Amino acid sequence: MRLGLVSSAHEGGREGVVAAAVKLAAQIAEHSPLAVAGTKTNLLFSRDNTVAASLEYVSTWNAGFVQTDDVPTAVGAFFMKTKPLYSKL
Repeated sequence: MRLGLVSSAHEGGREGVVAAAVKLAAQIAEHSPLAVAGTKTNLLFSRDNTVAASLEYVSTWNAGFVQTDDVPTAVGAFFMKTKPLYSKL
């Protein structure tokens, strides 16, 4: 952890790790399904391509993403201090 190679450590053995994973999954599930899918796709693309190609790929995803209803939904929820309700994919 000191070197930044580990993002977190959990006590409680397997049960502690599973509980932490479920908590993280719940946090991810609160976000826009399109943003989550886009992040997965961009990470997979970036693994096998150059930095320049990956940045261009991400910019294309972002250009499409900002044209969806998810952005105004997120902004509205932020200002209303409520949880956003996103459309399913």
